[in-house]
Amino acid sequence: VLFAVLGVVSILWVILYGAIQEARARAVMVIVFQAVVDALLIAIMQAALWSKLGCWAKDQFWTELKAAFRAIKPANWTEFGKRLAAGTAVSAAVLGAMMGPLLAILTETATD
Repeated sequence: VLFAVLGVVSILWVILYGAIQEARARAVMVIVFQAVVDALLIAIMQAALWSKLGCWAKDQFWTELKAAFRAIKPANWTEFGKRLAAGTAVSAAVLGAMMGPLLAILTETATD
């Protein structure tokens, strides 16, 4: 299903890219398309991982996640907090790298 969505998004992008003539609108569309493709690829890779691990079933995944959080002992909270902060920082950096160019184009003023 995710591959089909990726295919449909790609076909729509080609059609829209051909229909739009303005360079700025095309640039915004390209960046939005890239963000959508990145999100779809993340979802495809996550689905493949869950399938490979045998926990594709939603209930099983949530059960295992809850069990993992219950296993965290208070003594380990400091380490858990460090890992959570590091993961959040990396996620913010990746999101910033993806959104930076889009925001720059959207806030850019025409110099014609």
